[in-house]
Amino acid sequence: MIHIVTCAYKSWEWAERHVEAIKAQEGDFMHYVGIDGCEKTLEAYKVLQHDRMRIFYTPENIGKSKLQNSVVSFVPDGGNILLFDSDDYMSAGTVKRLTVIANNARMPALSLLPYANNGKAMTGYAHGVQFMRKSLYVEMGGFNSHLKVGADTDFLKRVGRQKKIQHAKVIGIRPFYRTVHSESLTNSKETGTNTAFRASERAFIAQGLAAGRFKIPFVTSDLVKEV
Repeated sequence: MIHIVTCAYKSWEWAERHVEAIKAQEGDFMHYVGIDGCEKTLEAYKVLQHDRMRIFYTPENIGKSKLQNSVVSFVPDGGNILLFDSDDYMSAGTVKRLTVIANNARMPALSLLPYANNGKAMTGYAHGVQFMRKSLYVEMGGFNSHLKVGADTDFLKRVGRQKKIQHAKVIGIRPFYRTVHSESLTNSKETGTNTAFRASERAFIAQGLAAGRFKIPFVTSDLVKEV
């Protein structure tokens, strides 16, 4: 089974497209949605809930890293997780292809998926969408709760340093679709790629790597409850 983990904040606008694309997937999966203190987003997802979707909610905004770690803790041990952003939507056949990979004894420790921006195929791979065993995620401490942005890149670098492995690229799969908008952490005026805040987060990541902090405590929150 593929366990898809989504964290959402103010993303009610993209909820229907996001959920319906996952719901239409062929294969065995469960969709875990964590909502970070936004009641409007919670209500949007509750309307869309189906029998292969679990919703988790925290009344306080605790940040994506701590929320995601908390939601991943509900995935059965031994499971395969796909981290998937709430403003993205999935191409047909994605779960089926990932299931083939997961059933292969030579499954890469950590994989990234190709993507398209607003329908335009890109040559790179988005760091926020990652496929791995739950055991690796937990062993490395999950996403760093001290980081508001860049925790996905930080995780990839820590795994690479500790495990002496580089992430693989999933091939034989259509790109998933990213929604480019001004409210995303990547593009907003406060946390975007070229902001001072983003630079400070990069410096924090670099300091941790230089100090050899590859495995970190797995920080969760008791505030996160299933709806």
